[in-house]
Amino acid sequence: MIANLGALGYTGISKLEGLTVVDGNTLAVLNDNDFGLLAEPIPGDGTVPLSPQAEPILLGLVRFNQPNGLDASDRDDGAGGPAIKIQNWPVFGMFMPDAIAAFETDDGVYYITANEGDASDLYGDSQTIADLDLDSTVFPTAATLQSNANLGRLKASNVDGDLDGDGDFDRLYAYGGRSFSIWDSSGTLVYDSGEWLEQLTAALTPALFNANNGDPDKVDQRSDDKGPEAEGVTVGVIADHTYAFVGLERAGGGVMVFDVSNPRAPHFVQYVRSDADISPEGLKFVPAAKSPIGVPLLIVTNEVSETTTVYAIFSQNAYLPVISK
Repeated sequence: MIANLGALGYTGISKLEGLTVVDGNTLAVLNDNDFGLLAEPIPGDGTVPLSPQAEPILLGLVRFNQPNGLDASDRDDGAGGPAIKIQNWPVFGMFMPDAIAAFETDDGVYYITANEGDASDLYGDSQTIADLDLDSTVFPTAATLQSNANLGRLKASNVDGDLDGDGDFDRLYAYGGRSFSIWDSSGTLVYDSGEWLEQLTAALTPALFNANNGDPDKVDQRSDDKGPEAEGVTVGVIADHTYAFVGLERAGGGVMVFDVSNPRAPHFVQYVRSDADISPEGLKFVPAAKSPIGVPLLIVTNEVSETTTVYAIFSQNAYLPVISK
């Protein structure tokens, strides 16, 4: 099958990144530094380019002012060093998903995205908030906000946010949502994890909170970038429950497991990681029926450590999986 996205108008894209087969007739595609989703019918015989019937769906923004927060600085301990400080800020996060997966419930098809966020690097569109000219009416405490201990170190877009065209910034758009999101088949957001990934890593692996490459000597170093960086995602069904597996490129790495059987109210199941596996990139769920050992498997490829990890998923009770390497 040939999918000629350029012929469909999906142009000006530097990196196509995520895709998933939604059903027998639909393919969903993401690119690395945008936040559009293209859902496209697949031709029946798979031998011709896709037909131009799809329209990009704009995924949108997450607000970090209420109710979600973020740790925005790697120098927030009062002495110019790292600290865990997840709090509200007047910042919008552009979802900009890196990976996408589709799953189905009784009420329809849903998409789940891992909202890493990424500047293009081709156009110089990323800048620290300390270096932006903020509108004094919108941000009356701009000098305080732009200190290194607050928002000054956070990287944001320097091409979005001048809402009135007067040369200064009325809104601040950071890269990524530091979250995973669930969308219905029309692209409507039904759930976003908000600050949950940062809160979970802060509670479960504080020595590796927003660390670079899972190194405790680099704790908090990614707070002024994109936090734990939800990089990859896949889904799997175990005993009639649907689980999402979300890989974290930063912090302690590893995989967060959530029960998403109710797409509007996921709940946390487990955080599984290994010091030897750094920066999960690709994830693949293997159902028990296709597993060589008769139990579901989770296969994770890790970019920095150049390792591939296979986790076996054993059912502790009727639905709760216990993952072991």
